[in-house]
Amino acid sequence: MAKKNKKERKNRLKSLILLLFLTIVLLSTSTYAWFTANRSVSISPINVQIAASSGLQISTNASDWKTLISNDDIEAGYSGHANQLPEELAPVSTVGTVASDRMSFFSGLVEGDADNGGAMSLTASACPAEAAGNSGDYIAFDIFLKVETTPEPLVR
Repeated sequence: MAKKNKKERKNRLKSLILLLFLTIVLLSTSTYAWFTANRSVSISPINVQIAASSGLQISTNASDWKTLISNDDIEAGYSGHANQLPEELAPVSTVGTVASDRMSFFSGLVEGDADNGGAMSLTASACPAEAAGNSGDYIAFDIFLKVETTPEPLVR
């Protein structure tokens, strides 16, 4: 009986060692595949689509009313106002002040804090963020809303 138990233990140990080896191989292979697949980063252009719910019309120029506006509508924009839809965004910050019908944005610097476990932080600089059409640092545009339904009279 003792010989049989010893043989069963030996077989069980062999099975566990084989499973451990198989687990190590699968874990190593999947880790290598994950790092290989995620080495390249690609960024696609910004595609903005804003849809209105039923009964509401939206526009970027207060004359062409639609239920869906896209990049082309934002770029055409409202005469007299500079809409901007840049191809690349940059970190910016604001203190909430408005100057010349625009909120004041400031360029930011994103950096990791080694003392805080690598947490990312945004530090704003004193220089204003760029605001110029397709080369600005942030997205900015005017949007106008219009209700298409007839209002119901108020009943007293």
